[in-house]
This record gives sequence, structure tokens and C-alpha cells, in this order.
Amino acid sequence: MKLGDWIAFLFLAISLTILWEFRHILLLLFTSVILAIALNGLVRWLQRFRLSRGKAVFLAISLVSFLGIMFFSLIMPPFLDQFQQLLNLVPRGYERFSRWIDLTLQQPPIWLPEINLRLPGFTEIARQVGPLAQNILGNFFAVFNFSVNTLLQGLLIFVFTLMLVANPASYRRLVVRLFPSFYRRRADEILGLCEISLLQWMRGIAINSVFIATLSYISLTILNVEFVLAHALLAGVFNLVPNIGPTLSVVFPVSVALLDSPGKAFLVLVAYIIIQNLESYWFSPMIMQRQISLLPAATLMAQLFFARFLGFGGLVLALPLAVVTKTWLEQAVLKDIFDNWTLSQPILESSDISESDQVLIAADTPQNYPIVPLMILLRRMIATMTFEELKPGDHLRVIAPSGKIREPLSVETGLDIWRSQGYQISLTSGYDRSWGYFAGTDSDRRRQLLDAIGDDYSRGILCARGGYGATRLLEGLSIADIPPSTNPKFLIGFSDITALLWALSRQENILGIHGPVLTTLAQEPDWAIARLFDYLAGKPLKPLHGDGWGGGKVRGRLFPGNLTVATYLLGTPHQPDLTNAILAFEDVNEEPYRLDRMLTYWRTIGAFEGVLGIALGRFSQSGSPFNSPGDFSVEQVLRDRLFDLNIPIVANLSFGHDGPNAILPVGLQVELDGDRGILTWPTNSPSY
Repeated sequence: MKLGDWIAFLFLAISLTILWEFRHILLLLFTSVILAIALNGLVRWLQRFRLSRGKAVFLAISLVSFLGIMFFSLIMPPFLDQFQQLLNLVPRGYERFSRWIDLTLQQPPIWLPEINLRLPGFTEIARQVGPLAQNILGNFFAVFNFSVNTLLQGLLIFVFTLMLVANPASYRRLVVRLFPSFYRRRADEILGLCEISLLQWMRGIAINSVFIATLSYISLTILNVEFVLAHALLAGVFNLVPNIGPTLSVVFPVSVALLDSPGKAFLVLVAYIIIQNLESYWFSPMIMQRQISLLPAATLMAQLFFARFLGFGGLVLALPLAVVTKTWLEQAVLKDIFDNWTLSQPILESSDISESDQVLIAADTPQNYPIVPLMILLRRMIATMTFEELKPGDHLRVIAPSGKIREPLSVETGLDIWRSQGYQISLTSGYDRSWGYFAGTDSDRRRQLLDAIGDDYSRGILCARGGYGATRLLEGLSIADIPPSTNPKFLIGFSDITALLWALSRQENILGIHGPVLTTLAQEPDWAIARLFDYLAGKPLKPLHGDGWGGGKVRGRLFPGNLTVATYLLGTPHQPDLTNAILAFEDVNEEPYRLDRMLTYWRTIGAFEGVLGIALGRFSQSGSPFNSPGDFSVEQVLRDRLFDLNIPIVANLSFGHDGPNAILPVGLQVELDGDRGILTWPTNSPSY
């Protein structure tokens, strides 16, 4: 290896060593992440009642705090009292069981063969199992002893959780920045899937624990076993630890029942077995249809692994840790690497690979591939995840996610142009509805969008018109609501459709195209229409020429859109990561002072930090009719608010309202030359 490779390897080894030394703090942080995800789910639910996020966070924390105080003040005191008595009764119960076994062996029934068996005493068992129990379960009992260490750990988790809930997007972007630039978009998507998986796990485990605790309480009450509350709560808490937890939870009620009679203890054991089977084979499948599925052997291995290296905390959190690990393995390794691993052609053909590696890759044999650096391989695979070109006969769907259809003839004309290319067009049910100034209610339009995305037969989604309303569809919408589709598709529109183009830019099966809607397609010049259909057919995009304002030349991912709509996405969960992005703005009917206000907002919140360049399209109908001599023009405002960013800027490009609207694919790598005034596409086909 070269010196740089050794330095990188050494840095990796040092990083892993540091992480290992701080593994217990990382475990506390992971606990905070789980709690923050649960709390954030409650916050999002409260926001549906039109509460601001700040108010929703305050209300959620207040509600959880109130329930916690009620639990610790009303339930914990009697539980702790009963639990302390349980600890004293368990040895007595075991000793009684041991004497009963000895008596049975001394005077065995006729059907029982003679067995020379002696059960060890409870003291002997405690001495043998003590070190293991102390190592695995010591921290569990410490939870009930409010030591300084426990309080400090709890306080640390509480503080971490509050910080994560207060501003989750910032911390998520920070984590994403730890990945290579080419994989950040995909990493952000996988983090979203991890969040969904953890939420499903938490909901499932909470419902299952309540179910088991309730049935345990009822069963033990019927069997007249003492300390029912303690037994029921322990059964619910131990359910957090699959396999091991249910086994441990039965020890306490069986031991207490043995003080009455072996028959009662046997009935308790049977009751617990029935409860666990009801939960495993009936309740969980019925209630949690989308619950995370882990093989029992994988769950047990995860528990042993994490308990060995992380102690009791690793044992308790083994399942959520396994859920996150499973998600990353499925997405990053199986899907991104192995599912795209083909030997039909060299995978890596990049100038940043050494000449010796190029020789090995060109050999095109399986044994050569493991020596290829994994990160380079992954980058090339992501870069070659392409959308197949559209062909005559492909099916496209029309939706109206924004304003109601006011120009039905323009829609028909636009449809005729698409049909003339040989595409099959279907109109989504309800696209022509009207509700105020919208094309139907929010739920109707959201259903149109999600149905079109989930349609495996469709290859593309055409937006009928812009207007206003797309941002309303994003309210309460999460990645979990986006239906999976085996057929990647294009989403085409502009203006108000910017909200969807940006919000869905992280979806790997959707490629947004900032381009004409149906009502404006017929107004496009021939070259702009040809550019659209040529691109969809797999032909390379030609460069766009404008006026260069200087700043040099950069490469980055293109995010085109309407400035007003994009501004109102800032700070929301639907704002894409604009690090290393090249922005392309247009707008219509916005007076200079409004443009000034929006761009000032971008500057004030630091939204331009990390942006590599800016392409400016048409800002039509934006001159104020009340302009006085000396008022700023649109160009003066743009120069004043953007020029000192010291990044490449190209103005007067042919896209936007009231003129040629050249298509701009969302998220593709582009090159912006601020000196020559050119926007070019290095890639020749639609790809990430």
C-alpha cells in the first residue's frame, strides 16, 4: 500500500479505538436517539393540530413528564415495596421446591424410575451464578437504586434527548456529513429507514409489553398469587429483552407460588407459557403487521454479542441495535453493493484508481473484485444507478397536486403532445376536482401523488399545472408514507411543484425534472420540447448558456426550483441537504423587495453555507408597477444579495415562467462555469 493508504488505515484504527473506549457513552447516546425518535413521533402527531414545532415539542415533553411523574408517584412505590419482598421470598420458594423434589425422590411414585439426583441449594446456585448474574443483571437492579451514577446517566440521556428533539434536522445533517459526498443522499435515506424501523419496533414492543403485563396481572389475580403488581410490571419490563426476559419473568411468580403448593406453581408456569404464545403467534401478527421481522436465532445472537461487549445496556438494547444493523446491511451492503454487482463490464473506470487496480479490474474475474477498495466500488455503483430511458408505449400518469384546472384546453393540448411521442397517458382519478383554489382536498391530492408513486406499471408522473398547494401535501408526510415501487419513475413539473421535486429528491426510485407542466407545454419552443423528449429517451443534455457573473467553475448536484417555494421549505424535514449543491432559481410575479426579503432570509439562516454555485433563470413579471426613480431592479437585488457569496453565478438562463423552460433534472451532477456563463451536464444519462 501507498503512504496515503497506511495513513488512512492508521486513522481508521485510531478512530475505532476511540469509539471502543467511549462505547458506553455511545450506548447512552443511542438510548437518547431511541427516546428522541419516539418523542419526535409524538411531536409530529401534535403538529397535525396546526401547532408550531416549538409548541408541539413543549407540549410533548410536558405530557411525557406528567405521565412519568404519575407513574413514579403512584405505581413505583408499591412496586418497589413488593419487589423487595419478592427478593426475600425467591430463595424460600426455591428451597421449598428443592425439598419437595427430595421428598419425591425418597418416596417415588411407581411410574418414576429410581434417580440419584440432588438439587443444589440456593446459596450454592447464587455462588456459582453470581459473577455471571452480576455482570449481566447488575445494572438492572441498579436501576432501582437511585445512586449518583444512575442519576448522572439518566440526566445525560435526558439532556441528549432534549437536544435531539429540539433540532433533529441539524444533528441528522451532521451525521450525514460523516459520509463521503457521493453517498450522503443515500445515507440520509437509510437513516430515514432506520427511524421508521425503530418507531415500528418501539410501537410493537410497547403494545406487546402492555398486553403481557395485563394478561399476567389477570392470570395471577385469578390464581391468587401474592404481589400481582410487581409480577405484572416485571413481566412487561422483561419483555423488552426477547428470549431471556420472558424466562426470567416467570421465576418470581413461580417462586412465590411454590410457597403455597407445587400445583399452583405449575399453573403459573402454564399461564405464562400460554401468555407468551398468545403474544408471539396471535397478538403481534394481528396488531403489528409492519413490525420488524428478525429471525429468532439472529435475535439471540444479537443479544449475546451486544451483552458480551456492552454489558447489560447492550442486552436491553440488543433488539434496536439489531434493527439498525439489519437496515444498514440490507440497504448499504445487499442492495447498494451486491444487488448491483455485475461482471459484464468493469465496475470501476475512474482516474482516481491506481494503474495496478485498473489492470485487475479489467481482468473481469470474481477473485479480483474483493481487492477493490470498497468505498470506490460503492461510489461507482451509486453513480451508475440509472433510470432507463422512456420508450414509446410506456405508461405515464397525470396528477394535479396543486391548483385546480383553470385551463382545460391547455391540459388537453399538453396531453396531445405527450401522446404524439407514443406514450400511454392515464388521468388519475380526481385530477380535475375543485376545492377552493385547489384541485381537490389535501387528502385527495395526496392520494393522487402516492398512488402515482406506488404504481409499478407507470414510468412517469406528469403534473397538470402549478399554482399553489403542493407544500400542503408535505404536512405530516414522512418517508414511511411513500409507497415502494419496483419501477423507477420521472416526476415532471415546475413552479409550485418545486415542493415535491425537492422533498422527493431523496427517494431513489424518483427522478425529478424541473420542466413544463401540461398547461405550459404547448407554449414551449420546439427546441425546449425536443430537449425534454430527447433527455427522456436517453440522449445527453446540451449545455445552457447565460451571462456569467464570475466566480470560477465548480461541480455539484443541481437543485432547480422556484425561489419562493424553495424558501418555504427551509428548516422543514423536507429540505434536501444542500451541501455541495448548485442552486437554480426562477420566479414569477415577485417584486424586487420580496426577492430581497427571501434571499436575505437564506443568508440570515446560513442556507447558502455549503452551496457551491447559483444558476439564475427568468424572474418574469417581477418589476414593481410602483417603482420610483432610483428603486432597485430585479438584477440589482440579485447581484446585491448573491455576488458577495464569492461562488460561481450564471444569470439569464433559459428556464422559468413566461418563456423557454429548459428542463433541469434534480440532483444530477452539473458543472457551472461562472466565468464563461455555461451550465453543463457531465453525465450522459439520468443517474444519481
